[in-house]
Formats: sequence, C-alpha cells, structure tokens
Amino acid sequence: MTETAIPVKSWALYVFFGANVPEVEVREAAVNNLIQMATVGSSDKVAVAAQLHRPGKWAYRYTMPPRPPGSNPGMLAPAEIIPNVNSADPKTIVEFVRWAVRKCPAEHTMLVVWGHGYGIDDYLPRGARPYFQRKPRVPASTNALAEISSVLDEQIKKEADWSLLTERIPDSRYIDMVLMSGVFDECALEVLPNAQLGAACKTALPAGKKLSILGFDACTMAMAEVWWEMQGCAHIGVASEAQEPDASFPYDRFLARLILEPWATPEQVAKMIVDAYVESYAYQNNTFVTLSACNLILTKGLQDAVLLLTIALIKAVAANHDLREVIFAARNACPIFDPDGFIDLGRFCQILEVTIPDQDVCTACCKVQTALGSFIEYARYSPLDPALRISQTTGLSLWFPPWLEDPFVEIPEKEASIAYLINGYDCTEFGRNTYWGRFLRFMWRKRPHCPDSLLGTLVGLPLGGSGEAEGQTKTTETQTAGEGQ
Repeated sequence: MTETAIPVKSWALYVFFGANVPEVEVREAAVNNLIQMATVGSSDKVAVAAQLHRPGKWAYRYTMPPRPPGSNPGMLAPAEIIPNVNSADPKTIVEFVRWAVRKCPAEHTMLVVWGHGYGIDDYLPRGARPYFQRKPRVPASTNALAEISSVLDEQIKKEADWSLLTERIPDSRYIDMVLMSGVFDECALEVLPNAQLGAACKTALPAGKKLSILGFDACTMAMAEVWWEMQGCAHIGVASEAQEPDASFPYDRFLARLILEPWATPEQVAKMIVDAYVESYAYQNNTFVTLSACNLILTKGLQDAVLLLTIALIKAVAANHDLREVIFAARNACPIFDPDGFIDLGRFCQILEVTIPDQDVCTACCKVQTALGSFIEYARYSPLDPALRISQTTGLSLWFPPWLEDPFVEIPEKEASIAYLINGYDCTEFGRNTYWGRFLRFMWRKRPHCPDSLLGTLVGLPLGGSGEAEGQTKTTETQTAGEGQ
C-alpha cells in the first residue's frame, strides 16, 4: 500500500528553534512564538513546520494544522519526538529541513533560524567552542590591489609584529576560527559557524533547489560578513542589524498576511515579515528595532564596490595620515549595533563622501551606495524619530572595531577581537574578497604615550597619543532596551 502523496503548497515556513540555552526568558520566547504559529496555523496554500530544542531529553517537531479564523488552537501535539540533538551541528538543521520538506512540500520555502545571534562572533559564549574549524585561507592577490600592496604591507609591518602578538594572546582557539553564527547549544557548548550553516542550507533541499528566503530571528545578523557566507543557499536573506527583543518575530501577524496572499513572490513575502516585525514594536518608544531583506543573488556588485572603497581609503590614508582621524570620526558618527563595532555600511559611506576630499574615495562611496540600493530589497526601523541615530540605518552592517582607534576602550572579549582580526577575519568570504581585514589592520593606530595598551604591552611598541573613544560605549542608542536574543 503506497503512502498518500502530500499536496505541494505555494509557501512553507520552517522554523528551527535553537532554544537549548540557559536563559529562561529566551526559552519562554521560543514557546510563545510556537504558540503564535499554532494560533494562525496553515492553509490549503501555506504550510508551517517547526523544530523546538530546549534543555532536556527530547526535541519536538511540529506541523501546524489549519485554524479557521476565531477558533481555539487547543493542544498543540508534536508530529514527532526525537532525542534531544545538538543545535550547533549542521546535520541537525539538514535533518530538520529534509523532514519538513517531506511533511510540508511547497514551491517556495522560507527557513528561519531562531536563537542567539552574535554577528561575526569573534568570541565564544560561556567557554563554548566552534562546531567545526578550518585553516585560515590567505587572500589571493588581485590586480586591483597589486598597485598598493607594497605600500599596504610596509605600513602593516610598521604598525606591529603580528606574529609576536598572536603568540602572546592566550586564547589560541581563535587561530583557526571562522565566522560564527547565531546557533548556540548550551548542552553541547558549541556554536555553529556561518560557513557550515550556509553549506547545510545548500545541501538540505533537493538538488537544484534553494531556499526562497533565509531568515535569522536573532540579534545583529544583518552583516555583510554573515550574508557572504550564505551565498548560493537562498534568494532573499532577512535579519536585523540591531539587538532583538525577546519577543522576536511576530509569527502570527506574518502568517496571517501570508495566508491571505499565498501567491506572493519572495520579495513580497520578505517585505511582509519586515513590516510585521517593525510594526509590532512601533508603539514601544523605548524599543529600538531594525529589519532588512537583502538580495543574496546580488553580492558580487556590492563586493566589487567595497573592494574599490578599501583600495581608495588605503591609498588616501597612505598619502595623508591625517585622514585617519576623519575615517574614525565617520565610523563613530554611524549607527553602531554592538560594542565590537558593527557599523551601518550605507551611513558610513554617506559620511565619508562629504568629509574626505579625495575623488577616488568619493567615487567608491557612490558605487557602494548604488550597489547597496540593489542589494537591500527592503529595510525598516523603529521608532520613527529622525532625531535618533537609528533613523540613519540603511539595512547592512560591517565590522569596524573601536580598539583600532583607542587602545583603552573597554569592550567584552577585546583580546579575542584582536586575535580574530589577525587570524580569523581573512578566512571569511567577505574578508577574502574585499580585503576589508587588511584595511582594518592598516588603520590600527600607533600612539606614542600608551605603554599600558594591549598592543604596546604585548609587542613592546610605543602606541600613544590621547584621543577619546567618543561613542564607543557598551550600549548604543540603536540597541534595544533589553538584551534580546
């Protein structure tokens, strides 16, 4: 007797809840989001599936039944119970997606990875370790960089002896580290690298298919460094530049809209979830949120534009060292979404364009902004107050750590952040293809009167000068009121 074929629907939402974490409020938020999905349910055109991991012996898989408007969802029974698994193992995500595809097949699929988000996680939470490590890949030289490579390398050598610095930083696990993702498993004490997550998303679907939308219901994941690791696994990427409130995405609002318009394109569906998210917090004046949808097919144009910007900035600073101050000032004037220096790329270029009197820099900034206009499909923020710095966000962040300017600035895990720039950042797809890591190392500031700074202490270099890290505080006005996910 053959199994009855399951009809293929227009859209399917798959949510992977990585809630195997110690924070009670985060685990409760996962359950609340699951109830939101069950309240709206599925339809004849839209399917919903989820997998919930929390501390304990078991993990639970759900398929949401249809719910007529106004009906009570009643008891939500899991479709399958499995032994609790490691959320940070890419096989766990692959197995869930393949199960969801069998149970809820659809023409368009949207996978949401729910959990803690760290952007480029150059530190590991609670003593965890990356699930998988790989050797750093040395960036290959390009014709575009060849003309300034000798200048750049010579300047970097003058700034510090990087090999000595690396040996003296005790946290050697970062030497082979890669970009970290937002999936953290408390029981396994592991974090899933973004490169592995991207690979998992590519292999989870049948050959020749890819996700219509990949969403991160997690903090600070709307970064160039993150999306570059996801190339080829999805058409649209949805994530937040800022910290997220514990309440997370409003799945009931989003699903209600999708069920009414199941014929919507991936771009339209991404717009639905951005609107639903921002509008759900619009009346909370003390809660700062952002969400953007990016076209992951168009990474090449933005990548080439950022490479031109990197080259132009290095050449400009090499010719006039006073421009370092202007670049740092532009950085500090941007919306900053994390103490480690996740700055808004579009706003950074807007400021540079009008503050640096260099034609190549101005041209490169224009090219980056044009490329961003195509790459970022849709972006919103709240509160809608033009006096707040969050109103300057454009939808994509970039790493520019504060300790490059001020060695005295205090941020969590600063030593690991320094080690990551030296040994890990160039392993990322974005770092390899844009040379942004080389620019950051080029910007490392030498100061003659700072004997207590980390670089001066470890390497014996005189790094001095006064200077303040204005705006480089642990929290910024663009962060949400609560810690979020």
